[in-house]
Amino acid sequence: MDNRVRGWMVLRVVLVTALLGLPPLLQLDRFGGSGSMTTFYSLIGLTYLLTLLYALLWVRKIPSARVQLWGDGLMETALAASTGGIESPFIFLYLPTIVAASIFFYRRGALWMAAGATTSLGMLGVFQYAGLPGLPPPSLLGKDAAFMMILYTVAFFGVGVLSGRLSERLKDEQVGHVDLRFLHENIVQSIASGLITTDLSGHITSFNRYAASITGFSQADAIGNVGWRLFSWNELEGRFQDLLHAGFPQRFQGEIQTPSGEGRTLGITLSLLCNRRGDRMGVIGIFQDLTQIRLLEAQMQQKSQMALIGEMAAGMAHEIRNPLASLSGAIQLLQNAWPLQGEDGKLMQIAVEEAQRLNAIITQFLQYARPRPIRRSPADLRAILSEVVSLLEKDPRRHPRTRIALHGDSKPLIVMIDADQIRQMVWNFCVNALQAMPEGGTFTIETRHLESRSDDGSEGQNIPVEIVFRDTGIGIPPADVPHIFRPFFTTKSAGSGLGLAIVSRVVEGHGGTVEVASGSGGTTFLVHLPAEGGGADTFLPDAATARKGTTHAAQAALSS
Repeated sequence: MDNRVRGWMVLRVVLVTALLGLPPLLQLDRFGGSGSMTTFYSLIGLTYLLTLLYALLWVRKIPSARVQLWGDGLMETALAASTGGIESPFIFLYLPTIVAASIFFYRRGALWMAAGATTSLGMLGVFQYAGLPGLPPPSLLGKDAAFMMILYTVAFFGVGVLSGRLSERLKDEQVGHVDLRFLHENIVQSIASGLITTDLSGHITSFNRYAASITGFSQADAIGNVGWRLFSWNELEGRFQDLLHAGFPQRFQGEIQTPSGEGRTLGITLSLLCNRRGDRMGVIGIFQDLTQIRLLEAQMQQKSQMALIGEMAAGMAHEIRNPLASLSGAIQLLQNAWPLQGEDGKLMQIAVEEAQRLNAIITQFLQYARPRPIRRSPADLRAILSEVVSLLEKDPRRHPRTRIALHGDSKPLIVMIDADQIRQMVWNFCVNALQAMPEGGTFTIETRHLESRSDDGSEGQNIPVEIVFRDTGIGIPPADVPHIFRPFFTTKSAGSGLGLAIVSRVVEGHGGTVEVASGSGGTTFLVHLPAEGGGADTFLPDAATARKGTTHAAQAALSS
């Protein structure tokens, strides 16, 4: 509406200005001498002033279309009255006003304006034939005047009907275009893939919500920027130029960084964007986030490798462990039969210890490569932790200044787990913590769980559990954190690199997760074991509560 009001004001000024030179050409002085021309120019000046007033109303966002149309009708009637009445040469000015009414208010507005123009002109004719002072005497006979009024009426209503019909058709087409544009935008925004369009220079012109979700850049940040600069993706520029040169779609993958610094793997297809004539308008790109797919592929590859290692482990157990046991037993028999002293005795002891260490490594390797199936049964998790802590306090590897603390409720925590495997997992964490605190420190174990009741007030069957292991040791270098759960990865001279790998296997077998945060003040591991199996003394939180509690616990543990 604002643009139409502004356009009508501009058109009024143009029409009025064009009328300034007409009085001498039309010899308006014959309708009333110089007074007629004075009135004419006064009305023109008044029209300029009213247009200025309308502009002020429009600037202040005050609706003025209806006021302008009826004001124009009154000015046209006054102009006709001062320049010959129903014989005035300016009666045609009613027609643009009727057309303008159809633009603003469609057919109904056009018909109302046509009726107003007919009524005003009819009353002017009546007053003129009645000899009203100030109006020029008519020169037409009554029949001629009536015929002229009929022609004006037909013209006014004819223009009103035609312009109103045309305006409504244009309105319908405009609404159709708006609906089509809305549908197009809705489709683009709803596509479950990132969609981006650029001009021929690479500047982004559209960016749907999935593109923003995948890349981390908002639409405001993306639109107007060059795509390969925004994503710091040099290959994208080369592929873009190849597309413009060859015209063939480009399909490729690459890495980008989100504004937060997170890496994403994208698979993208670039194609030319053309108009109906086939002229190039720009480039359209559709892409998907392949990060999780690549992660799953890596996990599948790792599982395949682990299956192969499992097959090798059976052969290793047969080919190495039995001869090693025989060798170790023979050395011990020789040591008992002929006790050696001095350097020979030390060498014999080293042989026995190394055989035992090799046997322990093979045992750990078999635990990792060929873990036995999970056998769940109700077990008191806190009792398991207390047992391991008691053994740890007597372990000779524990520094005298090392303090071990077990936090959590003292009442039993019965969960469905494989007690032996969980005991092994806890022990590996404890040994890892002792090795990280060679000069002593504090090692804390904490258990957390969520309790809720069902809608009928009865207790459920399952419970998700979290165990936090926190030490104040030397910490893990940031570059090593992504690799600590890989088998045989170790930074210790005497380590096998299988302790945390076995931990990962045990937690994975229980369907849980392990999170780690490490710094100069120590390392924190958060183990989450989800609800599984069944037990008589456990609880089942609803899924939403469980997820919420787990998230809060992880944040609290890893941030402390």
